[in-house]
Amino acid sequence: MEPTLRLLKTTLYISFIISALLIIGCFGPPKQIVHDIKDQTDPYYCLWNLQATYNRHDEIVMIDYYKKILSGDDHNVGDYYFYFDPNDVGDKTPNGYIIPYSWNYKDDWQATQSMFSNAYSIRLEVPTLGQNGDEKDKDDFYNKVSASFNSAQDECTISDLYIDLLVYVNQSQGYQAQGSCNFKFKKSYIDNLWYMIGWYDHTAPQ
Repeated sequence: MEPTLRLLKTTLYISFIISALLIIGCFGPPKQIVHDIKDQTDPYYCLWNLQATYNRHDEIVMIDYYKKILSGDDHNVGDYYFYFDPNDVGDKTPNGYIIPYSWNYKDDWQATQSMFSNAYSIRLEVPTLGQNGDEKDKDDFYNKVSASFNSAQDECTISDLYIDLLVYVNQSQGYQAQGSCNFKFKKSYIDNLWYMIGWYDHTAPQ
């Protein structure tokens, strides 16, 4: 079995007991990628901030920025959920944790906080986001991805977005998850910013 997001997130969250993951050689963790946090005036910037918070995980404030990407109780856009790959649901981790259908807002940020705190190094790459997070990169992004906007509901769905997540637990041992995910966003009428309301993992091998 190859690594998936559920293994990276749940096992790092629970106990760092990881099995059946692809071990990335002994070359050491990659150089940290530093991206600025952007105002979430478009779903693109939610994804940009997602990448930025993962890559700057060792900064204590990043978990707060991560939580601001997700739709919490104070945005009036609905509850956020992380949906595990259907191929993973029901699987049991080495310490007996059974993968659920989904995590809610609190489940997710607490798991992510644990991963941010305990991982030696994290690199999340979403290649289609570009390098600068500017208007040109945003326009190029929408020309490359499958995005659907529902203007009546102020919602956006981005499908089959490729991500590459590399997590090192120490200087020489790392784990990688690659594949496509779907994301759903909604605009808040309170602050006119966009928030992620759904992350649908599809990184499990078929």
